[in-house]
Amino acid sequence: MRSAPGKNNSHRGYTIIEMVMVIVLISILAAGSMQAIIMATGTYTTATRDYLELYQEGKLAMEKMVREIRDTNPDRIAIGTNSISFTKHHITPKDNSFAIQFAQSGNTIERQSGAGDFVLVENVAAGSFSPNKDSNDVVTLSFTLSRGNTNMPLRTAVYPILKPTPTPTPAPTPNP
Repeated sequence: MRSAPGKNNSHRGYTIIEMVMVIVLISILAAGSMQAIIMATGTYTTATRDYLELYQEGKLAMEKMVREIRDTNPDRIAIGTNSISFTKHHITPKDNSFAIQFAQSGNTIERQSGAGDFVLVENVAAGSFSPNKDSNDVVTLSFTLSRGNTNMPLRTAVYPILKPTPTPTPAPTPNP
């Protein structure tokens, strides 16, 4: 007797061994993929951490330099090779010197004054600290921080402002 057309009497399925083999292969592929993802995430985290640390260190140093340069007379600024010197208008309790210099020394940028020298930022690429002053008295500061394979160029501009001395206003005279 023949079976009806379109019907197949043989019930063919997967054996338990075939199913186990598929599960094992999928597990091996998943483990390899996870390992690749973990390695890529670790590399990204390291690169991002180095980048952010350099950026924060450089930005803080740049802000300190800008704050002091802004408070000086443009005529009292001298630009040198890898250095900038100026005279500020006021002293502070911790720094009673008017003369300030920012200079690159090796792989650091240092602030030098009568109160002593201290490091503003480390990991500065050799010869990268480049102060400049244009004809409009705008001071441009730039340097590159470098750690491992990460390079962080930073640049800013500041206009030094001479704070005018206030002139006393005469007292009004009473009308008789």
